Amino acid sequence: MSSLSKEKAKVRKFFKQRIKAKPLTNSPFPDFIYSLIDLPNFKSGLKESAPLKPFTSPAQEAKHKNSARIKKNPTTIASYWPLPNELPPPFFAEKKGWQFVFPKTLNKEITFVSANPNKKQDWVKGPWPFSFEPAKTKAIELSKIHLFFVPGLAFDREGQRLGRGMGCYDRVLSKAKGLKIGLARGCQISLTPLPVAKHDVRMDALLTENFLLIPNI
Repeated sequence: MSSLSKEKAKVRKFFKQRIKAKPLTNSPFPDFIYSLIDLPNFKSGLKESAPLKPFTSPAQEAKHKNSARIKKNPTTIASYWPLPNELPPPFFAEKKGWQFVFPKTLNKEITFVSANPNKKQDWVKGPWPFSFEPAKTKAIELSKIHLFFVPGLAFDREGQRLGRGMGCYDRVLSKAKGLKIGLARGCQISLTPLPVAKHDVRMDALLTENFLLIPNI
């Protein structure tokens, strides 16, 4: 095991213990999260925003310059089914032109498959305890996915992500051009840089239950 792998393993252990010590009670996302879906220019506008933007009220968030534009084109959103104590992604009401896709794992490789989070028949047990994945098998092309909600064990303020060690998300996200938003609880944000390798994919933004963090990239 390389020194980097050892360092990552040590950090993973720390955050697993930290997450376990702070059980998830709820995940109140303000209405601002809906505007992330409707922004054709949100990615280009990230660099214009403040590095750390605390949530206030939905009304105030609606006035933010990046949430004023409405996307009229069809949108495909990659989400995920949360593991225990993992921040659940916001599940949006059905909207004409929107498609939701979720990760399906085979031989440690991820593809994204359409599914309705509200339909039991769309889901089967996943490869990990308490996990679920789409029952369908037909994968959606990565080029057609506009936004990715990405889970992780930890993230730092530069948008670097620490996963569970298999590299599944990094491999698939390295080929994707859509906006990548890491979802995490506040206790999963590292104030010091995480150990990273060349293949690790940086997030465009991080979203917690309390704030939106836009890395200085």
